[in-house]
Amino acid sequence: MSDQLSAPNTKVNTKLSAEDAYEKAMEHLKADELAVQYRYRSSNLRTAAEFFELAGDYQDASQHAALCREMAEKAEEEGKADVCRAVREREKIAKKDDEWASMQKDLEKLGDYPAAKEELKKVLQVRRKKARKSKVIRSIVLAVIILAAAGIPAGIHNGFFKYMMGWIYSKADMYSMAEAAYRKAHGFADSGEKLKAERLRHLDAAEVGDDVPYGDYTWKILSREDGKIVMIASALKEDSDFYGQPFNKDDADVTWEDSTLRSWLNGEIYEDGFADYEKEHMLLQTAEESGNQEYGTKYKSAGGDYLTILSAEETDGYKDEIGSLSGTWWLRTPGNAEDTAAVMSADHTVLYYGYPVDYTELYVRPVITIEDGWMEEEE
Repeated sequence: MSDQLSAPNTKVNTKLSAEDAYEKAMEHLKADELAVQYRYRSSNLRTAAEFFELAGDYQDASQHAALCREMAEKAEEEGKADVCRAVREREKIAKKDDEWASMQKDLEKLGDYPAAKEELKKVLQVRRKKARKSKVIRSIVLAVIILAAAGIPAGIHNGFFKYMMGWIYSKADMYSMAEAAYRKAHGFADSGEKLKAERLRHLDAAEVGDDVPYGDYTWKILSREDGKIVMIASALKEDSDFYGQPFNKDDADVTWEDSTLRSWLNGEIYEDGFADYEKEHMLLQTAEESGNQEYGTKYKSAGGDYLTILSAEETDGYKDEIGSLSGTWWLRTPGNAEDTAAVMSADHTVLYYGYPVDYTELYVRPVITIEDGWMEEEE
């Protein structure tokens, strides 16, 4: 039991008679009714249990001992919940890092208590952001000194200045801004290699739900497990490659296996949209056989795709992750007939009736799977 929730137990005198031990146990049991802090309640109850156990078969001592231990465990659980509630209140007003560090320490004492583990994630995230901000400030000061020493005004938007800004953001682990700065450096020095390195660092540090660049596009991470990262296209606009593409160019009975959308994604988009080093780590995917749960239409299993799209069934497993995606977009599942395909609506509802396969005013949200763990080695 952690220091946060426990208090020193009273030393039990093992030489007491059964009757005296029973009376001592009752005293601690009554004292528990007056205890406000959970740690003292738990301590009183556990001490009472020890005295009851010392009383042996005297009256109902054994039953009381078991009940006291059960009540002590409950008090400890309530105490842990109380610590979590207190931390949530402190989060609302905390400003300094030492305040967040104190909350981290309190939560870590609770071990594997589920609510504490979730709250600890939030606290650690805030502390990381604050640390990055401090890094940025220190790096900016250093960069200004370097720029001044080089005789280059910090306001000049040339390749050197953008390169230095990329270096600043990189030191602060601000990956997206570092990438943008190196991209604007226009080939200055080794900005191309720096851009690649930042992209890999960004991907290596990203978590489920984060947006990351890969190839020419931005992707949201749907899952990251078993050595694989599954991502779906995000941040789409109507002038992007992934708007206005039909499921199939002709109005015909067609499923994913034979669709022009499949061939376009695994042809033009795959070939032109990714660097060679990125293609090396893209994994082939299989569209498992499935069907439309409302209309009974089905499609066969289709393998060997570097880019695919989600089925209606698969969206159920990613509700939290796709909840921020806008627009209406194609799904792999056929609609009410084989010349239609189901879609995900803008309000995140599967429209099983579907749209005609040659309809063009929709988004496409490709899904890719890449190897996990290769980023540091490549960098």
